[in-house]
Amino acid sequence: MGQAAMGKATLTLSGSTLTVSLTLSGLAPNSKHAAHIHMGSCTSQGKVLYPLTTVVADASGNATVSTTVNNVTAIPSSGWYVNVHNSTALTT
Repeated sequence: MGQAAMGKATLTLSGSTLTVSLTLSGLAPNSKHAAHIHMGSCTSQGKVLYPLTTVVADASGNATVSTTVNNVTAIPSSGWYVNVHNSTALTT
């Protein structure tokens, strides 16, 4: 399980507060996953900018989580990407 994981990230910037909402499915049931916002894109990976709240899947492998990040002035034109680790090891 977890091989067909997919999801949606919604980023909302209000003033200098960024809210990141993740909705995921296809995770291993009852698993935990690290998540981050990185500079760049999936094809041009950059450094971790903001750690996100740990993703915790329910018994069906679904998860919904929201993180608030303060002091964000803008989303850069070069872009960001959200990485939710497939591994359940929270340190990788």
